[in-house]
Amino acid sequence: MHLLIAAAGSGSRMGASGNKLLLPLAGRPVLAWTLDAVFAADSIKWIGMVGQPVDKTAIMNLVEGSSKTIKWVDGGSTRQESVQLGLSALPSEAKHVLIHDGARCLVEPALLNRCAEVVEGGNAVIAATPLIDTVKCVDDEGFITNTPKRSELWAAQTPQGFSVSDLSKGHYQA
Repeated sequence: MHLLIAAAGSGSRMGASGNKLLLPLAGRPVLAWTLDAVFAADSIKWIGMVGQPVDKTAIMNLVEGSSKTIKWVDGGSTRQESVQLGLSALPSEAKHVLIHDGARCLVEPALLNRCAEVVEGGNAVIAATPLIDTVKCVDDEGFITNTPKRSELWAAQTPQGFSVSDLSKGHYQA
């Protein structure tokens, strides 16, 4: 399975002075925890690290010594552009791809393997968790108009997996 790790963020939404994936969490960069799971996932054979050039050295230092094939990909100015650049960097034999947000450092190898299995079976997949919060719909003035059933709402997570051809077509259309 081919995996693109989205690691091109700037950390601006959280007020960080640099890429949040390089901030320490329990003594290690956030991305290091993500990579532990990726390296332990038997299904992952090829990894595209999609990041900003300014972070290349720091990120690639985290993958030194891995037995998996790792390719650096310069990311874009948006997540969509970064994923598109990652898709363009996939090897020609890639038929399926998982995309994982490098900041989601609590991913488990079993989830990566299960998503890979589903995608290789011909389905697209998005890891998700049921919402536990109550969500309200509001109008333009901020007045509540509806309360959706919590049982019908799920929060999308990563990894997300697709056939390379289908995802490439979607990016082309977008």
